[in-house]
Amino acid sequence: MKKLVKTLIICGSIIGVIGVCVLSSHLVLKYKYNIDSIEVMNGLNNINKKVDEDKACSNKFNEEDKEKAIEIINASTNDFIQNDKDNIVLDYDRLVNQMQTVIELNDREVGAICSTYVDNSKNNECEVGGFTFDVELLELTFNDLKEKSCDLTTVFKISVSSFKEQMNVFPLNIAKDMVPNDIYLFSTVTVNKGDSAFEYSLTSTSFKMNACTIKQTSPLFEIVDLVFDIGNSSEINLLIGSTIVDSLIGTETNKGLAYNMKIVGASDYNFVEKNGEILFRIERDI
Repeated sequence: MKKLVKTLIICGSIIGVIGVCVLSSHLVLKYKYNIDSIEVMNGLNNINKKVDEDKACSNKFNEEDKEKAIEIINASTNDFIQNDKDNIVLDYDRLVNQMQTVIELNDREVGAICSTYVDNSKNNECEVGGFTFDVELLELTFNDLKEKSCDLTTVFKISVSSFKEQMNVFPLNIAKDMVPNDIYLFSTVTVNKGDSAFEYSLTSTSFKMNACTIKQTSPLFEIVDLVFDIGNSSEINLLIGSTIVDSLIGTETNKGLAYNMKIVGASDYNFVEKNGEILFRIERDI
């Protein structure tokens, strides 16, 4: 999770640097690196457009969703999850009895659980280069369910106001007006179910930032990757997706919620549809 948070912060904090580079390096970007500087400029113009958070995130989870998710999981696992104020504590000592029922959670409930992994990272804050950034998972949504796959969309919000306030020295002051106070990252990955229990792989489906289109976002992150070697937009999208899915499902090396329950009878995971709603299910041995 720390790698994800720091990567997201780097993405948010260098928009001003990109602006300066584009303003001064059009020919270098176009002919040396084959990066479309026109799309980059269009993207920079759209980044600073105000994002209507309520409209962009129509499926935001809340505290009630977290409490409901804990109630559902604990009803099957003898109070495996303890809600300690703002933190969720996984009490493995309580994982002694077999799961009583399969566990089914909707996307809002899953989002509320996954958000605690972000929130617990320095209380939703991280410091990079002397600046403190707030990182928040706003929304998690399931869609496009197929026989062996389901799309998972997350929305992250990064506050970069502390960085923007310091952009008063040349050449950063040239691009200060391009930098918004908040960066919104919209990530969609496809979770592909494998043939073995708990097996999955991810495909990068779409990734965009603020009011930018996917096409405008991609070259912005090509510049970021040239400077900081953190990956292109597809690679960052997969980092976001794998961090969330690893915490939800898990593997032998990155044990997530479902994988941890193998010791009490969890046999696999699945995505199912009930009454028009997509649910994440932790199966159990019968």
